[in-house]
Amino acid sequence: MGGGTYASLALVNTGNEGRAVWLIDAKGPPLPVNAVQPSQMTFIANRHDALIADDATQEVFLLQSMDQNPARLSGLVLRGNTRPFAAIAASADGRLIFASQSGSSDIFILDLQTKRTSVVPCHCKPTVFSALKGSSVFRLNGLPNGPITVLDASSANPRTLIIPIDMAALTRLRKGQAAQ
Repeated sequence: MGGGTYASLALVNTGNEGRAVWLIDAKGPPLPVNAVQPSQMTFIANRHDALIADDATQEVFLLQSMDQNPARLSGLVLRGNTRPFAAIAASADGRLIFASQSGSSDIFILDLQTKRTSVVPCHCKPTVFSALKGSSVFRLNGLPNGPITVLDASSANPRTLIIPIDMAALTRLRKGQAAQ
């Protein structure tokens, strides 16, 4: 086997009713992360930071410097909302936090530098933030459901775009893959 890069940090979400998040570092014992009902987690690219969504407090917070002295920093707080989080993400530079809630067609964006929150309406119910080209461009839904919706938050005015899918071409592609 060839040499490779191995992870030195992990976040583990355990339990069903009483969920808990643990930070596992190769250098020491597991540490509990202060969250009431954690539901979504994602690392921020090229950093030792992560986002964690807490459905009970309706907050997406930043767990910063996990490899040194982990610190929990306040992030996006959704007052008055009680829906569980469907998806969370951060821009490639770690400056923006993105969140969507189950059954909602709104995308919440927090700029960590200015602490300004904005809401971008979407013509879908976002279930994922799948990074595309650039630092803040994401696919929000999957192929099987028809058109693809994309969030472009790379400018001062974030927007969503709808990309129609040719279902006949998709069917032909799937049949071709199944034949292989």
